[in-house]
This record gives sequence, structure tokens and C-alpha cells, in this order.
Amino acid sequence: MIDYRQWGLEQLEWGRRPRWTASHLHAVVAAGYGVDSVGRPRWDLVAEELGVAESTARRWGAGPPRRRAQIPPMRLARLMLPPIEDERRRLQRVEHSQSCLDRVRAPRGKRIDPMWRSRGWLEPHALLLVQTARGQLVQGRITRIGSKGHATLLYRRPVIAAANFATAFAAQVTLAQIVEQSGPWRVYPSGRVVTESRQQCWLPEADIAL
Repeated sequence: MIDYRQWGLEQLEWGRRPRWTASHLHAVVAAGYGVDSVGRPRWDLVAEELGVAESTARRWGAGPPRRRAQIPPMRLARLMLPPIEDERRRLQRVEHSQSCLDRVRAPRGKRIDPMWRSRGWLEPHALLLVQTARGQLVQGRITRIGSKGHATLLYRRPVIAAANFATAFAAQVTLAQIVEQSGPWRVYPSGRVVTESRQQCWLPEADIAL
């Protein structure tokens, strides 16, 4: 059992979770680190990222597909979650977004920071669930509706689901809830596979809908 409290996460038990078989571990590595020229998971990149011998990484996923993966829990956590400090900063940003959203929704008396308006954070934003470049992961992305970034994202990435929100803060809070919901299907991909928003990716098996 992975102790997610080190990442500042509260939910330690999920009702539905994958069985960590060799085949499931292969799927995570292929999605997060890519495959070689013959379609095998890049265990060499996993070894490099986790600081172990390549033979050790390969041993974690060895054996029959339905056999339990022989990967230590904390190594598995490194494939699923960002470095602890990065995850804590993400959670702090979520708390800030929730605080700002509460101020926006509050009755008169709660002052709205003028900077929010100047930066477009009070304009409508879209939350998109898109396929990553290799199509093996789902990624949550937020963009201001009508912006160049919004159009570019729609053009470059297949959209699985989308929802519009009145402000950036509302979209950010909802995305945070979805990331938590992805739980044991979450993957922290290599920067060689996913270059942006790596903290908000998960396997399609999470079956998350907006």
C-alpha cells in the first residue's frame, strides 16, 4: 500500500482500483515513457528516471501478464505521482483557486483583485479532457475560451470531453477534483513523452467524464 500522505493527499483508499499486474505495469510504462521500435515499454527510461539498473526495472514487469508486478510501492508511486514538492505546490495552487472562487461568488464585501480581470481569469474558460500526443493518456487542460491557445489545443489534440466555466478559478477547482478522482489510474509521464501539464494525466481506464 502506498502512503500518499507524503504527497499531501488525504484519500488513502479508493473503491475501484487496478490490480497491479505485470500487464498493467507495462501499460503504465508504455503510456508514460513510450515504447521502443518494436513496441516494448521503455524500461531504460524508467531506470534512468528512478535511479535503478535497467535490469531491475525490467524485472518489475517480468513474468506472466496476470502475475502481480514485482515493483516496490514507493517506486510505483514515482510512476504515478509527481515529486512530492511539486505535488504539494499543485495542491497549494488548488487551495488558492478555491479561495479566489469563493471571493468571486461571495456577496458584496469580498474584494475582487483587479489583477484577476486584467489577466483574463474572470473570463469564461474551458476544461478539456484531451488525448496526449501518443494517445495513451488522458490529460486535463484549461484554456480561455476564444484564445489562440484554445484554438491550438482543439486543433492539435483529440478532445474526449469538454466543459465551460465562468472563470478560470472554477475550471481549476473542477480539474483538481478530476485529478483526485483519477486516483490509482493517475500517471506522471516522462518529460520526453508529455512536455506540458504532466501532473494532470491518467489512464483512459479511469473512465472519467465531465
